[in-house]
Amino acid sequence: MKKLLFIFALISSPAMAQNLDSSHGDWNVYKNGEECYMATLPIKEDGNFAKRGQAYALINFQKGRADEVNVSSGYPYKRNADVELKIKGSKFKLFSEGETAWAKNAKDDKKILSAMKIGDEMVVKGVSQKGTYSTDTYSLKGISDAYKRMKELCK
Repeated sequence: MKKLLFIFALISSPAMAQNLDSSHGDWNVYKNGEECYMATLPIKEDGNFAKRGQAYALINFQKGRADEVNVSSGYPYKRNADVELKIKGSKFKLFSEGETAWAKNAKDDKKILSAMKIGDEMVVKGVSQKGTYSTDTYSLKGISDAYKRMKELCK
């Protein structure tokens, strides 16, 4: 999990441009050493929050490990509360720690990735520790090409 926080810090920093490999629709592909990832920002943000950091969705790949999907709300999620991710008719429950939420296991990661590749958009709903909520909508335009490039980049 600390590694993912590092990746988020990298995405948020000016140095990010140095690690950018390519853009595909609304997704960007990055390489950092032996690790590759792809990320996007919401196209729509809704909720009753007063202030928060940058929300994002990220897929992480490292040779020899399963792909990992995660999202961030830009605020600390409520403890022991699932984060809901919807793509078309499919719903997934993610577990959260701090500002980041992940699939509960590698099997769910695969299901989410499959749904992402055939969907148009993804909606993520979460509740903060303060009880406020957010609903972030992400475009899935370009995700298949970005995913293919990410895999090629870190063979």
